[in-house]
Amino acid sequence: MTTMFRYEPVPRDAGMEEALAARTADAAWFLARQYGFGEFRGEDAASPVSVSIAQETHRLDRWRSGLDAEVEAGADAEVEAEWRPYDPATTVLEALVEQEPVEGPDARLLTEGALRWRRALDATGLVALLPAFARVCPFDAEGPLAPTGLSAAVRDRLPDPVALAPWLARLAERDETAAKEFDAPETDAVRDALAGAATAWLSWWQARVPVVEQAEASVPPKAWNAHRLEYAFEVSASSLPGLELCAEEYHGGHLDWWAVDAPDTPLPVDGTAVKREGRRIIPTPAVYGGMPVSRFWEMEDARIDFGSVDASPADLGRLMLVAFATVYNSDWFCIPLPLVVGSLSRVVDCTVTDVFGDTTPLFHATAEDGVSWNLYGLGDTGPRIPRPRHVRAALAMDVPARLAAGRAGDPSGGIGGAAARRTGQSRLGRGGVRRRPCR
Repeated sequence: MTTMFRYEPVPRDAGMEEALAARTADAAWFLARQYGFGEFRGEDAASPVSVSIAQETHRLDRWRSGLDAEVEAGADAEVEAEWRPYDPATTVLEALVEQEPVEGPDARLLTEGALRWRRALDATGLVALLPAFARVCPFDAEGPLAPTGLSAAVRDRLPDPVALAPWLARLAERDETAAKEFDAPETDAVRDALAGAATAWLSWWQARVPVVEQAEASVPPKAWNAHRLEYAFEVSASSLPGLELCAEEYHGGHLDWWAVDAPDTPLPVDGTAVKREGRRIIPTPAVYGGMPVSRFWEMEDARIDFGSVDASPADLGRLMLVAFATVYNSDWFCIPLPLVVGSLSRVVDCTVTDVFGDTTPLFHATAEDGVSWNLYGLGDTGPRIPRPRHVRAALAMDVPARLAAGRAGDPSGGIGGAAARRTGQSRLGRGGVRRRPCR
């Protein structure tokens, strides 16, 4: 009969500060022992020295509203909105999605412009001409200033700035015919005074008045959903017709890659769109704040102390975080992944070359671990959640190139780079959990 004994330390303190402090009374003895056992010599493990990447890239060149065109008009039929051209090199996608139709100056700007011209006439001593300007340039009956209440008093005493602007442009050029329309004295002093006042007023007005779009085709599509207080739109690449990126809950302000969703449908690799990076990519060690240094007795950054993490023996989440940050911190590397602004890219090949000349192909994490979630991707393998038809979603991707280096996307549309472990095994970034699936 074999008897075995197992010795385990029984800590009296629930914290980890004492263990991570690694206090010793004779540092020189420890250094001598490390030297005697050869711990200062190089390890026999392989470190990555270069990475070869091939990625498939498609330029996003069209977008449309995510709201059904017929639903906006109150009809029952479901008709998809029309695709519109989009050039990422000249236009920001947020501006296209969040733009509003321009309807001309509002009541406040009209009143301010009229009063400003009255003060200009008063400053030149020609305020007696104000009734003539109000008579020649009356307010529109269908304009923002309704002919009722206090607005009626303004309409009767002041000119309409919209109708006034063309006349003042003629007065600024000292047009005698225009001056006669307002019963102005036919003298050079009066024409000079009106020209100076008109020039100053036009400079102020043109800096504030919005440009009204005349063409019906230039009216922006309605992407704002007033019922949900959010935007919905789609964006896609004409070279990749099988994939439409959509966003269902874009609240405005800043549009990034994580705001869009894509159907979780595998797409074949388009060989004509694959480009292999010609330059040699050198991986660099991943670093973060409070990262332990590789040498045990080297001074570390004291601003972040993982030893102060309050974790009990049953708190596995925090214990794993501390273990990873303090033990496996030097096993990860980052590589830059150049991406075209306003494009949809995915890594189709990533090969790492180590110091011994061996090559190791890296695959997506789902290919090795069998996991079904994807933190840094655009697809979703979860259950589909139906959405009401009147809020049909479609959001866009603006600048996928904002992704940080060191991520890798899956073959169904993920975007990113790669990270290689020093042992030669591969772990790529997990891909994106969608809040709601696309239709």
